[in-house]
Amino acid sequence: MTERRPVGIITVASGKGGSGKTTSALAIAGALKMLGATPDAVIDLDYGASLTRAYGYTPSEGFSEALLDGRVAFEDALHDTKEEISLIPASAALAAVEKGRMHAWRDRLRALGREKLLVIDTSDDVLSAPVAAAILAADILAIPIPLTQKAYKRTYPEIGGLLQGQNHAPEQVWFGTMVDQRPALTRHVLREIAEDGVELSVLVPRGIAADEADYAAGSVVMASPKSKVAAAYVELATMIYARLRRLTGAAPGVDVGRPTRTLPVAVNG
Repeated sequence: MTERRPVGIITVASGKGGSGKTTSALAIAGALKMLGATPDAVIDLDYGASLTRAYGYTPSEGFSEALLDGRVAFEDALHDTKEEISLIPASAALAAVEKGRMHAWRDRLRALGREKLLVIDTSDDVLSAPVAAAILAADILAIPIPLTQKAYKRTYPEIGGLLQGQNHAPEQVWFGTMVDQRPALTRHVLREIAEDGVELSVLVPRGIAADEADYAAGSVVMASPKSKVAAAYVELATMIYARLRRLTGAAPGVDVGRPTRTLPVAVNG
C-alpha cells in the first residue's frame, strides 16, 4: 500500500515582532525536508519579505500576492533555493493589500493546502489581510514565544480574537524561542505560561547558530545541523509532522503525544 503523503498548511504566526517567526519558518521547512517531508513551498506573507531575503532573494516582485490573487499559477510562482525547498517570495506591496481580500486569500490557501504541504511565514500585523488569511487557512498554527513577560502578553490576543470571530480552530503548537533558562525572569514566565494552561512543545535555546544561518541563505537546521538550536527545531518539526499526519488521515487513530491546549482569548487581554 502506498503511504499517504501529508498535506496541509503550517502557519508561523505571532502578534509580537522579533519573536523568531522567520527563523522558525525556515527551520521547520528545513527540518521537514530532513524528515523526508519536503514542503511543496514556503510562502512569504510578510510585507517586510524577511523570508525572501533569508533565502537570498531581493524582494522585487510579489509572487505570493500574485498567486493568491489568481494572477499566476502555483508552479510559476516557485523560486529555487540552496536548500532545495521552493520559495514563493513577497514584496512590500503586501502592506497595501486591502482587508476585503482576506477571505478570498484564505479560500485560495485552503484550496492549495488540500493538495500541497505549505509552510507560511507572516508578519506581526495579525489583522492585515495576508496574515489573517494565513492564520485562518492554517491546519497547524505554530506560535513562537520569546520568554519575556512583555512578549508573552503580546503574542496571542489578536490571533485569539481572529480565530474566535471567524470560528476557526487550527491545532496550535506553542514553542519558546531564544530561551535562556538561567535567568529568574525566564523561569517566572515559564511558570505563568503553565498556569494559563499553555504547553510549550519545545524550548529553542538562544544560540549563535541561528545568527550564523542568516549569512548562509537558509535555515539553522541546514547551516548548523549539530547545534542545539537545530536539534530543538527538528524536535518541533517532528511533532508538527506527526500531528499533520493525524489531521490529514495519513496516520488515523494514532495518539501523537501531548496536545497543546488552546489559549483562552481573554488570558492576555
